[in-house]
Amino acid sequence: MGPLWTACEACRNMEKNPDRIDSFKIPPRNRIVRSIIKGASALVGVMFALVSCTFPAKPTGFLKDPPKMKKDESTSYQRSWTNPSAGLSKYRKVYLAPVALHEARLRNMSWNSRNLSGRQKTDLQMMSQLLRYEFATAFSESPNGWRVLDQPGKEAGSIGIELNVVEVATSRPVVELIGIFIPGGGILNRPSMAIEGRVIEMKSGEVLAKFADREKPPTSPLSISQFQYYKVHRNLMRDWAGQTVKWIERTNPKEKVWDVLPFALIDF
Repeated sequence: MGPLWTACEACRNMEKNPDRIDSFKIPPRNRIVRSIIKGASALVGVMFALVSCTFPAKPTGFLKDPPKMKKDESTSYQRSWTNPSAGLSKYRKVYLAPVALHEARLRNMSWNSRNLSGRQKTDLQMMSQLLRYEFATAFSESPNGWRVLDQPGKEAGSIGIELNVVEVATSRPVVELIGIFIPGGGILNRPSMAIEGRVIEMKSGEVLAKFADREKPPTSPLSISQFQYYKVHRNLMRDWAGQTVKWIERTNPKEKVWDVLPFALIDF
């Protein structure tokens, strides 16, 4: 009882003298553990910030006057420009031109079986066709009565959308699988895609708007989509198409067009 009583008496003395509590020293081992935990937490935070951050892609020669384009917080694009007198919301006919591959880049081909099989040569062409399909689907399924034109023309009240695939960074299922067994390994697999586009009035040929964007899939502890080479990109195309329809249809130019959340519990 002697040591226990002495310890209790010491605690009571500290209560009587609160200033002495601040001078109580944490054992060196506990300080080391706390420092490690803080350091690890900070590292995890930095890693999540890096993987969720998406930098704009280098412009190609597809769009003219790229310096005019800037970040508009009311859109989901990284860079855009709209003619102040465009009045995009008044149009209800759209022609989607075949998607260009001007200076298109294909990345993440190391540790990728598609590189070994040679199938990557047709991948960009496939991406261009899928992008056009997703945009056509988004317009045709809009409840605001869009008519998707099969051929370019100069019909009154019609616009044309010209798209360019800038970059496609494929997913690498092998690297994603390694990340299951090695914590943090999945960070090395970061698929992405970048596009550019412009909206023109079909009758006059005037450029009404331009946009450019690069996107990555949401950061997720369970990313099922990244176990397929291009499922991520199909999701991104669908998001772009839906956001573009909302952007064109909005009657208030300051109305916010929301981007997808950068984090998801499960990414399908």
